[in-house]
Amino acid sequence: MPANLRVLTGLSAGALFWIERPVIRIGSDPACDVCLPSVALAKHAVTLEFRDGQYLVHNRARQPIGLDGRDLPADGKAPWRGGQSLRLSDDAELQLEIDGDPSPSPKPADLGGEDYDQDPEEQSLADESAGGSREPAEAAKTVFQLAVIAFCVIGSVVLLIYDARKTEAVATFDVPPFAQIVEQGLADPQGGPLLSRLQMAEAAMVRDDQDLARTRFAALRDDLVPRQGPAHAPSPPKERSDFVENAYQHVLLRLSELN
Repeated sequence: MPANLRVLTGLSAGALFWIERPVIRIGSDPACDVCLPSVALAKHAVTLEFRDGQYLVHNRARQPIGLDGRDLPADGKAPWRGGQSLRLSDDAELQLEIDGDPSPSPKPADLGGEDYDQDPEEQSLADESAGGSREPAEAAKTVFQLAVIAFCVIGSVVLLIYDARKTEAVATFDVPPFAQIVEQGLADPQGGPLLSRLQMAEAAMVRDDQDLARTRFAALRDDLVPRQGPAHAPSPPKERSDFVENAYQHVLLRLSELN
């Protein structure tokens, strides 16, 4: 793990961002390489640059930020060494972690547990792009097969919509604080991908981008809505973790506020 950024405070506390490029942008804008959901944080707060074997922080905000307990004025720059913290706002603080060679490097493919730095929407686009390169023979389907698949998909969507609306109608929204849900997600070995999507949806909510927030929370609802197993199933459906259930209730609560 040569070099990465760990979020110490705020909604994304505990998240880990692998440094893959020599220049990255950090801020509250989703277009930044490191997006932190904070109303007090500038859209582009700082630029992190790797030069001559060390990392430099360029303050792009209009106010000073704190680097290892010292003020870095607006438009200023300073070296950022491993183990030092960078305080961007009251609820956004990062720590630079270096183990071995500090140079930016591609993130290993087997790191799936605790890194939450990729926007699920970007990952979806990447998956779709990769799918386009499959052999034509794999994608070949007969007209009858396509008709059967389409019928099954339409039927499933109708049932899911009905189930989702019914579930929303009876939801009580007994939801713990979002920070507690984040802690549960960090402790859940399988919680990384869901936590990442939940944080990105919450980031849109914090920035008052209601259209984007509604889209992201609706997608989460569709994926998290409880599904009943078939009547002849040999065993009942697997019980969901507290994190997944609380995340689902939080999604329903947000959608009720947005509608």
